[in-house]
Amino acid sequence: MDLLLSISCLILMITILTPFIINVGELQEDLDSYLIAQEQLNRQLLDHFTPTKPEHHIDYSFGVQNKTFNFKVYPLNHKYFVCITWFNSKDEEERLCRYVPTG
Repeated sequence: MDLLLSISCLILMITILTPFIINVGELQEDLDSYLIAQEQLNRQLLDHFTPTKPEHHIDYSFGVQNKTFNFKVYPLNHKYFVCITWFNSKDEEERLCRYVPTG
């Protein structure tokens, strides 16, 4: 009887903790994606972005660590609106944006 009660408690604890553990893993994956996006936004700005006035917005995709990121540049008056977008673990679009002055 004690063994049956112990096994039942163990199964109950595993049933309760499993969704929590999965959620923590998804949160860690989303945080990793955010940190990669922040690093890539800085890298794209430093390596590939020249402060010339484009006639239209710039939009291209690239992959890093099995994630696809989209880099977009929108020209505004005397500045650029620069964004990097990606999808999180729940397939929702995440976005990190900055304003960059021209010249």
